[in-house]
Amino acid sequence: TGELNRVVRAALEAHQPPLYRSRPPKIFYASQIGSQPPTIVLVCNEPAAFQPQYRRYLLGALRDHLPYSEVPIKLYLHKRSEGGGRKRTPKEDADEAADVLANQQAEHDADYDEFGDSGMDLAADEVEG
Repeated sequence: TGELNRVVRAALEAHQPPLYRSRPPKIFYASQIGSQPPTIVLVCNEPAAFQPQYRRYLLGALRDHLPYSEVPIKLYLHKRSEGGGRKRTPKEDADEAADVLANQQAEHDADYDEFGDSGMDLAADEVEG
């Protein structure tokens, strides 16, 4: 996780994301929640602020600096939870993101079983915090 966060921080410093509604989008931290395929969640202030071009840039930076150059990487952006008045730990946010993704994947799989589709996994744009 430390190396992952250093790579993301360096990518952000090298190329800032464009402003979104006159505010800079922020990535608070990254967490790897899966390994086959590598699945990375970026906990941020506003997932919609990161355009597809910037998401591709981040994936490229991850591929360049991590040992995943030849495998697909699933990248999800998850809005940081408010935490009900108390400060949440990064692990709590990452666990919540993993639960949301697992539930959405289960719904997708159920729809596939019932109706059939192209068999593609959830796109990052379908994941909402």
